[in-house]
Parts: sequence; C-alpha cells; structure tokens
Amino acid sequence: MLHISKTLALSIVVSTLSLLTVNEAQADDAWAHHHPRRTEVLDRAHHLNARINEEAREGEISPARAAALHWRVRQVVGRENWDAMHQGGVVNGYISQYQQQTLNRRESMISQEIGR
Repeated sequence: MLHISKTLALSIVVSTLSLLTVNEAQADDAWAHHHPRRTEVLDRAHHLNARINEEAREGEISPARAAALHWRVRQVVGRENWDAMHQGGVVNGYISQYQQQTLNRRESMISQEIGR
C-alpha cells in the first residue's frame, strides 16, 4: 500500500511541474509576441499592406507594383522575425532599439513609394 502511495505522489508532482513549465513557456511566448518594439514594427507592416491593397483596389498602383510592395513588406517582417529569434531565442525573442530603427527606416521607404 505504501508503494502505491509513493507512485501516486510522484505522478502528481510530475504532472504539476509539467503544467507549471507549460504555463511559464506560454507566458514568455506571449511576452515576446507583444514586446512593444515588435508590436510597433508588425502593426506598421500590417498598415502598409492595407494601404497597398487600398491603392491597388482604387487603381492608383498596378497589381504588379502592389505585389512588389507586398514582397518588400514581407522582407521587413521576415527580418524582424529573424532578428527577434536571434536576440533572445524563440521564446523570449525581442528586437533592439537599433534594429527597430532600421526596420522603421525600411518601412518608411516603402510608405513613401505607396501612392507615388
């Protein structure tokens, strides 16, 4: 009887620890995804894509030009993801202030080309 109780106690401890580990990892991931610098860059990329779609819908830019601009926005987002992954890992990824400034410059260049 004592052996069963030890086994049961051990399984409860292991289950509890695994749940705590999963919750901690999810919290870290949520923090990284909502890091202020990352959020700003990604929100701006989303806004750029919306502007490109609007200009293409109104006929201000050709479909080919819209595709090229979308591709450049995807490059910025890809670079942001790469920087974040290498600056803190997959779970705690973030971008530095310098990286944010660089990405913002690229997004500004794309923004100026929309509607030319």
